[in-house]
Amino acid sequence: MAAERAGPRARRRIRLRPRFFVVVALLIFLTYTVYGYVTGYMRLRALRAELEQVQQEIEELRRLNAALEEELARYDSDEVIERIAREQLRLVAPGETPVIIIDPPAAASKGR
Repeated sequence: MAAERAGPRARRRIRLRPRFFVVVALLIFLTYTVYGYVTGYMRLRALRAELEQVQQEIEELRRLNAALEEELARYDSDEVIERIAREQLRLVAPGETPVIIIDPPAAASKGR
């Protein structure tokens, strides 16, 4: 048996010292900490970009709301309401006679 150990093919037993386990544990802890920091930072960047996009959308909607309120204020007068009723709805006031002008067809007017 002693001859087998002395030969070139002798298996050597690897001795692990406690310092090895401490270094491995520190590397695992460091990797976990860096991974947590990087993923948190990436999530924070994504949330900031989304927040900026939502703020721009809110500002755009506020401008649209202001424009619509101005348009609503213009339609609040009686003159505008009467004009829309006459032009678009073809309504007439009591006592008025509606007059509808009919254009002649284009083919008949060319023949004359």
